[in-house]
Amino acid sequence: MILERNREEIVAGNSSGDGEERGKRPQNGLFEDIAQRGPKKTAGCFNSMKISGPGGGFTLLELLVVLLLISIVIAIVSVSMAPLMKSSKLDSTAQNISATMRYARALSAWKGRSESVLIDLDSRGFGIENRKMKYLGPDMGMKVTGAGGEDIESGVYKITFFPSGTVEGGSVIIWNDKKELKIEPDPVTGAAEPERAGGA
Repeated sequence: MILERNREEIVAGNSSGDGEERGKRPQNGLFEDIAQRGPKKTAGCFNSMKISGPGGGFTLLELLVVLLLISIVIAIVSVSMAPLMKSSKLDSTAQNISATMRYARALSAWKGRSESVLIDLDSRGFGIENRKMKYLGPDMGMKVTGAGGEDIESGVYKITFFPSGTVEGGSVIIWNDKKELKIEPDPVTGAAEPERAGGA
């Protein structure tokens, strides 16, 4: 009897102890989860919102300095490229005048009649007679050297192409503050290619 009573007390004590542990374990487990998982999640959150300190990013002053340097470089490049752009525009205009002369020559041969290229020195324009005129840029000058070598700087000058391929007229000279180009049709073949004025 005594053994059975002791046995029952031991079993009851163990069961009550298990109940206390069961009651405590969820609470302890909750604190363990917070201790283990909470800091990791919090750290991840702060890592995604991390703000760069000194040496880890650019300050406003540094960005302003970079922008200033970029502006200076662009200004230098623009100044150095300006003469090249002017020269390129003059070359392009000379090629347009030459192409207009070649077209007039081709029209003359095709239609079997003379075709003239008009050089309007007052408005600095050029084009085939009775067709749309093209004009030089504001920074370009234009003149004509007549068949006798005289300079003509005003009025409308006519260069005429014939079905035989020959041409009658002088040469066109255009320039800007960088260089001067001459477009002179060959009197026999009528071909016209731009070249440096003075044969340079």
